[in-house]
Amino acid sequence: MVYVADHRFQLALSRSRHIYKSIFQKSLGFRMDVRWKAGLAGLFASVLLIFCFSSKVQAQGAVSISIRPQERHAKVGTESTFEVTINNEGREADSFFLEASDNLGWDLTFDEDLLEVPENWHSTTTLTVTIPEGVEAYTEDNILVIATSQREPTLIRHASCRVTAVLLGVQLFISPSENIQPPGEVATFKVTIKNIGGGVDNYILEVEEISFAGRSWEPTLDEDFFEDVAPGENRTTTLTATIPKGAGEGDWSTIKVKVISQTDDMIFDFWSCTAKAPMETNWGYFVTGIGVIVAAGIVVAVLWKGPLAGGG
Repeated sequence: MVYVADHRFQLALSRSRHIYKSIFQKSLGFRMDVRWKAGLAGLFASVLLIFCFSSKVQAQGAVSISIRPQERHAKVGTESTFEVTINNEGREADSFFLEASDNLGWDLTFDEDLLEVPENWHSTTTLTVTIPEGVEAYTEDNILVIATSQREPTLIRHASCRVTAVLLGVQLFISPSENIQPPGEVATFKVTIKNIGGGVDNYILEVEEISFAGRSWEPTLDEDFFEDVAPGENRTTTLTATIPKGAGEGDWSTIKVKVISQTDDMIFDFWSCTAKAPMETNWGYFVTGIGVIVAAGIVVAVLWKGPLAGGG
């Protein structure tokens, strides 16, 4: 009897443990299932947020606008120009509408007010500011340029520049704009400056070179300083560039000359020209070939009329 009772007790205990274990595993499995689903949902939400954020950064953070120079001094009654550039990096092609405003109501115009900007590229236009007649010297006009994406109207970029009206002014010209010379020869350009201001001024000239071949073509000015230039007066100098002996066909060097007032270094102007090596053509071979044919014809004619004519 004791054995039977003990066996029944062990059987009941075993069943109790089995039931408890079954309930515990189901409860734990339910909790683990809930946690797993919650974790998966959290992970999905995090990925979605990161994607949305990165998409927003890609859409807006890769666009920039710049203006060069940011400040210019220009003579009263003349025009002053600025280079406006929009960079579009890491985005699809887009177009941007440009607007300009200022604090004095001067005339502001763009060469193009709708810029098409390809993917991973940039586009540039010119902003022209007209300084009215009768403006007092050193009056400042602050200008704001706003670029708005036509694909994403909420994508807006802006930059600023400033024009100061002065009584001074200078212009620079270079002729010709391009000079082609064979390797080893010198390309020559005429540089002219003109004082368009209302007072006597001194000017210094600076040279900057961009060479296609990656080496300097040694641009040199005969004179880089002009002293006591009267209003309306022109001064000239010569710019030379030596085409290297080893220059390849069509190699070039672009040279920018800048003139700067010594009274006010914000009074300046610049112009560019290009020295270039010629492209190879077949004309020389053609002329040589014609010469050979003519010479051969003369030789044949002489022989035919001379020794060959007598037959022996």
